[in-house]
Amino acid sequence: MALAAAITFAVIALAPPADPTPSGPATALPDVAAEQLALPPIGVEIYDWLNGLQMSLDGDARYGTVAISEDRETVTITWHGEPSDELAAIIDEAPDTITVALQHAEFLPGELNALVVRTPGLIPDFQVAMAGMENDGSGIWVGIVELPDGNSLADVGTAFAEALGRPDVPVRVELSGAVMPING
Repeated sequence: MALAAAITFAVIALAPPADPTPSGPATALPDVAAEQLALPPIGVEIYDWLNGLQMSLDGDARYGTVAISEDRETVTITWHGEPSDELAAIIDEAPDTITVALQHAEFLPGELNALVVRTPGLIPDFQVAMAGMENDGSGIWVGIVELPDGNSLADVGTAFAEALGRPDVPVRVELSGAVMPING
């Protein structure tokens, strides 16, 4: 907790002073960012518990994702199969101010993540910009740069599922635009 306080202090100390007279749309926050800033903060006790949960379950193939509701009252953990003793103990340690819900993952999250890693370059006709596991563990999603003529997004999803050797796993495809290098 002292480290988090030190980081917060450093960010505050290094931030430039706010201009009390914003001028025009260049200083306006995007709608999404403004909505995020309007959400209630996550308390230190909940933050510490979430961090411990992530650290404890990282690497467990049954563990998928964790999400906190906008009102900060419900934490949803995506999990495949019966909860382990470790997961049950973590849930028992949850702060009294939140409700913990388990969401059943249809597929083993560890397997889904392994499929995601294989998608770039798997089908030469499709340039993968990004990919990931669906938050609910129901399949994977793949963002491609462009959709070649004569293909639908559903066709591309089927092609990825077959190329991965997992036609039973749904693959949602979306157009993601060009891949941008990190250094611009």
